[in-house]
Amino acid sequence: MVLDWEKREMTKEIRVTQYTVSDIMALFNQDKLFVNRRYQRKLIWLESEKKLLIDSMLQDIPLPAIFLVESDVPYFDSNEVKNAYEIIDGLQRLNAIVAFMLGEFPIEFDGFKGYYDPMANSETFIRLQDGKLQPKSPLLPRDFCQKFARKQLSAIIAGKDEETVNLIFSRINDTGHKVSSQDLRQAKSIGPFPDLVRHIASDVRMDNTFTDHISLAEMPQISIGPKSKGYGVNIDDVFWRRHDLINSHDIRESSDEQLIEDLAATLLLGEQYTRSKRSLDQLYDSNTMYGRKIIEAIDALGTQTIEQRFKETFDTFDTIFASVNSDFSDYIFNGLRKVKNKDECFRIVFTALYHLIEAGYTLDLANANIVADCLKKNANLFDEIILKDQVDFKHCMLVSEQLQQILRQHFTRQSTLVENVLVSEITKRLCYSSIESQMTEFKIGISDFGTGRLNPEVIHKIAKTLVAMSNNTNAREHGLLVLGIADNREQYDAWKACYSQSAEVVNQHYVPGVTAEAKCMRGSFDNYYHFFLNELAKEPISGKLKEYVVDTCQQLLFHGHDLIVLDAAYQGEISYYNDEKYVRQGNSTIKVSNGAESTPSPMTF
Repeated sequence: MVLDWEKREMTKEIRVTQYTVSDIMALFNQDKLFVNRRYQRKLIWLESEKKLLIDSMLQDIPLPAIFLVESDVPYFDSNEVKNAYEIIDGLQRLNAIVAFMLGEFPIEFDGFKGYYDPMANSETFIRLQDGKLQPKSPLLPRDFCQKFARKQLSAIIAGKDEETVNLIFSRINDTGHKVSSQDLRQAKSIGPFPDLVRHIASDVRMDNTFTDHISLAEMPQISIGPKSKGYGVNIDDVFWRRHDLINSHDIRESSDEQLIEDLAATLLLGEQYTRSKRSLDQLYDSNTMYGRKIIEAIDALGTQTIEQRFKETFDTFDTIFASVNSDFSDYIFNGLRKVKNKDECFRIVFTALYHLIEAGYTLDLANANIVADCLKKNANLFDEIILKDQVDFKHCMLVSEQLQQILRQHFTRQSTLVENVLVSEITKRLCYSSIESQMTEFKIGISDFGTGRLNPEVIHKIAKTLVAMSNNTNAREHGLLVLGIADNREQYDAWKACYSQSAEVVNQHYVPGVTAEAKCMRGSFDNYYHFFLNELAKEPISGKLKEYVVDTCQQLLFHGHDLIVLDAAYQGEISYYNDEKYVRQGNSTIKVSNGAESTPSPMTF
């Protein structure tokens, strides 16, 4: 069931209390801890920083208070209410404590070395019994772990209204541990421009969510870290790292959001905007000149239009360099990774592409490599920028306009696009984060790329996923499984190595379509489509669901590429694959045993 945070009732008091580590684990197990992404957008601590916090607690070193807002939150379409706590300040500390208790990392202290013993605390023991936690070795002594579970943290519990919450958050960060300038700027501001920047930055980082409130348990799935430990975003897959534009540390410090803020102001205000820290601060204050002007610009265009243009520009940028199997830094600067003012060069290219898209131009995939070569041949335009310590921003704007004129000949005017409902739906789902992909699955094809022959295991997995999606009785949308879109870069690289073709990038997903595979396997798309349906019909899926899936299967032309789209919906009864029940857990498909979710690792594909 989904919580309706818009209708929450905050507690009217402000109090300071003490929580034991065991208390925190109890709130975590009861799913009462939520992250308000206006204030705390991602997990940024490295494992070394988490270990340092645990060490500080073991040495009884005083820690700053965590800041929570207590609210009663109703569920959508229900009279039930949940008592919940929004984490306004202290996300990194709370996550570090929970991660240690759940065995994410070992520690060394006072001659002991090992992982937390889940048998030492009732809350971790519950997870152990439920199959949600696997003990690791070596374990720390049980009495040592029990003592840690009794450690206390100070907490400020507040509510009243948003103004009070903002004031307390501001005072904490003005006098305590400093968050980055951009994080503080974002957290202290409410309005269309802060929201625009946050949404665009999240889209680019691939951690966007459709609600600002995410449970603490789900945060790793939309944060940067190793997949082996449940994190959903690989830092090397993020746009800024793929093109070597912002380093990992600066992404954690939200430098990407500051760059987006500056880009948005440049594109929306033009020559009215002069870049400086003071200007960046004023853009987030509606009482200043810049604050008023940026709101006027957003109102004139509409938030949705601006966000869509940014998405199309980022996708066009990716498509250009993917067409030559390279990235911005390598291709433009001949492999030199350390180039002075490289971010300014990126701004110039991005601005040129944005204005072309704004003027109604689009890049045909066949011309992407031509544009890449054109950028490389005109890289001398950047010489004055990369050789000087001081950047002349007016000169940068002139270079961008010049580059726009050079590139325009390789772009074509868009005809009016009338999207059908399914095209719009797939476009929307391509923006989903991993925690929102429960009812969405993308697959690039059904063959072994090496042999060009059908891979029966892929068909089995598709069938199980459709069964799992159909068993979600509380889903607010149908399940969609789409053939012809790569779920990750590795899939696309394997496909490209086999078929030697490029793909268009849509919302940072590679979309090659199934035409190349269809011609290789069955000679034509129509033959391939009917062959696929026949193979799927052979699968041991419950009859009612199988009939529904086959009847509703569609061929779809998406951005010029042929896709196959399968629909999965609850059939009024539980569906089975080979008499076994499957369900979706996040973006994974798992088998259910005796009415409970099985404990082996999820089957991801």
